[in-house]
Amino acid sequence: MCKMRTFAVIMVFSILLLTAAPALAMAESGGGESLSIEAALELAVKSNPSYRQASLQAEKTELIKDKAADAVGGIPEWGMVEPEYKQVIDSYHQAMIGYDAARKALQAQKNTLTKDVISAYTACLREHNNLAYARINLENTRRQLQISGIARTVGLVGDYEFDKADTGLKQVQEGVKAQEAVYESAVASLRALLGKEDGWTPNLSSRPVIEVYPRQSLATELGRAANESILLLETKANYEIEESKQHWVLPNQIYGVKEIDLELSSIAYEQARRDSKATVESLYLAIDALEAQVEAAQKSYKMADKDLEVVQLKYELGMAAEYELQSSGSSLASARVACEKARIDLENLQSQLAESKAKFAALTGKEAYNAADWTGTEANAAAAEKQGDGSSASLN
Repeated sequence: MCKMRTFAVIMVFSILLLTAAPALAMAESGGGESLSIEAALELAVKSNPSYRQASLQAEKTELIKDKAADAVGGIPEWGMVEPEYKQVIDSYHQAMIGYDAARKALQAQKNTLTKDVISAYTACLREHNNLAYARINLENTRRQLQISGIARTVGLVGDYEFDKADTGLKQVQEGVKAQEAVYESAVASLRALLGKEDGWTPNLSSRPVIEVYPRQSLATELGRAANESILLLETKANYEIEESKQHWVLPNQIYGVKEIDLELSSIAYEQARRDSKATVESLYLAIDALEAQVEAAQKSYKMADKDLEVVQLKYELGMAAEYELQSSGSSLASARVACEKARIDLENLQSQLAESKAKFAALTGKEAYNAADWTGTEANAAAAEKQGDGSSASLN
């Protein structure tokens, strides 16, 4: 009987060795069209309807402004005080306001589109990472169940323990299915933003490497947002137009209406300023928190990597198993998974920081994308080209 139990133990550990294929291979990206962050930005600007619309609107207002300027140029010097000529001048002023607003709107649309692409791209990265980890966990759970099945056959594990492991496997399988749906949803959002057809699946080749986002003080950034925020463009332009109308003399105008319109536009502008301030302040503090989390995650990843080296050495010396019958976290497989989880946590936090930076920059009139924040062939090449003057890339 003792010999049989010894043989059973040897058999179990033999199975452990046979199932010792690398478990982290599933963390690599799957097939599909290779897509860097640079390529995604270029695709977006070529196919996005909102950007084309803003570009056409800017072109339209420029034509209106030029036509109004020609009309003003034809006014004789003595006609400046005449009502009909004054109306031409007022129309020119309104055309200038519309032209300036359209140019700012076009630039804001560029930043918004850049921000949206970065948000969608980083969401796909995070959900791909989460799916990769879920599949790694599934593979390890499946192997653990196989080992438990063999151990139950030879009497090392009871039916209760095996049934518990089997239930755990089914739960992990359901978790993988749920994560696959989340990942597909993230890909669908990116697909729509880039104008790609149904079924298109990218192989994301860029990874965020951003650790900190240097900014001015909160008060300075709030001041910048008060003048540059995209949240204020429309309400500010409406207010300026209504303000210019106060000097107009129009036929059949109702007394007091212009003043009410001005007050309404002023209230809307003030509300937009408050909303912009709250949004910028919230993002500013969120970025501070993310920077601290990234720093902590870097330390955790280094520690997990060091732990993996130690367990790997123990395994090579025969002091640690690759898998354990009852998982205690001291096996080589457990160390591999822990290290991969720490890496994924770090990358996910960096992707959140890259996304928050893009949102903050778009709201404060800065460039929403910087190639130095990303790793990848195209991003690195762009960063090298910009290194001399310290500028950053954006949508052209």
